[in-house]
Amino acid sequence: MKTTTSLSEKIYKMMLELYPSRYRDEFSQEMIQLFQDMCHDAKSSDDNTQMFSLWMRIIPDYFISLSKEHLSNLRGGDYYMHKKFDMLGLFFWVVAGIAVFPVVLFISVNLVGILGLGSTEDESVLLWLIFIPLLLISLIGSQWLVLRKYTDRAKDWLINTASAWIFMVVSTFVIAGLLFKNLTVTEPQSLMYVQAIQAVVYGGILGVFQKKALHGYANAWLLIPANIIGVALIFASIGESISSTIDMMLVGSYPALFTGIALLFVLSKKPVHNSKQSAMA
Repeated sequence: MKTTTSLSEKIYKMMLELYPSRYRDEFSQEMIQLFQDMCHDAKSSDDNTQMFSLWMRIIPDYFISLSKEHLSNLRGGDYYMHKKFDMLGLFFWVVAGIAVFPVVLFISVNLVGILGLGSTEDESVLLWLIFIPLLLISLIGSQWLVLRKYTDRAKDWLINTASAWIFMVVSTFVIAGLLFKNLTVTEPQSLMYVQAIQAVVYGGILGVFQKKALHGYANAWLLIPANIIGVALIFASIGESISSTIDMMLVGSYPALFTGIALLFVLSKKPVHNSKQSAMA
């Protein structure tokens, strides 16, 4: 395995020579270190196919990144990747979060109207069946479109955030359906406690999954409280239900604002690597 790893490193260093010189001068050492860390993980695994799997992940991303960096270099622009997430990035991040909810609701309502089931109850069920998946796809997709300008972990963010939402939706239906199907909360104080617990649980799940997506960034833990605060403010502002376009915009604005602020601190520094893994260099 040592021969494989050593040969892999030599090949990877040769591949980096094809990047634009200014990009290579700034990022080659960081990229080599990251590759060495991944090789170390593959070497430590009991699965003998890990090195092969590693190359299967690297090669497609390499050619995509190489093409984008050369195009950006020819245009005289900044690096396609590794731009610092700044106030402009925060602006687009928040605007995307605010716009997605009412736009998706408008599309969903019109789709239900076109289908015209006739029954109000059936249309209500269909609205949610269309709205929820379309909302998640649009929200996570818009976040990916913004993040891919600033980090090569955008794909991990997309996958992890989607996984977090799927986990939350499924677990909510299972828990509500099996454990609390006969429970009714009517007192305002009790409802407030329930919503506080939901904010911690839902926000915590989102934050943990997103922190994992940005593993290696020193301040990635900030995404956990950012999501918890965002979800808590949703419950505090809209009460028991979402009944207007303003409510829909609030749903998107709070998480977008606080996760965006967290990303200002998270993406302000380059990712760090485990010191034990760094010893492989």
